[in-house]
Amino acid sequence: VLHDEQLQAHAARVGAHLQKQLMGLQERRPLVGDVRGRGLFVGVEFVRDRVTLEPATQETSEVCARMKDEHRILMSIDGPADNVLVIKPPMCFSEADVDVMVEAMDKVLGSLRGPRAGGPVGHTPT
Repeated sequence: VLHDEQLQAHAARVGAHLQKQLMGLQERRPLVGDVRGRGLFVGVEFVRDRVTLEPATQETSEVCARMKDEHRILMSIDGPADNVLVIKPPMCFSEADVDVMVEAMDKVLGSLRGPRAGGPVGHTPT
């Protein structure tokens, strides 16, 4: 199946588009400190300050929760400071799906007003 349906090539192509779109998001949104990964497995690190690299743990939790609640997009959180949003979509994920997801994330990031008041850091499993 992997060979016949060229899933590896598909993951590389869609993953490259995902990286490109997330790098554009990084240019527009100061909270996005780093984008890293390969293929369809990508991490987006959120920082409060790009110089000090202070982790944006609460903000990451809020983005993850709002992507699920408002856009029905599941992600998870990882990293030693719980400030890396993990994107690991299914193999059927398309470039159009990438565009929808990144647009949703851009909207969420654009509407942040600070950490969720009093809420615990959550982990949304995928």
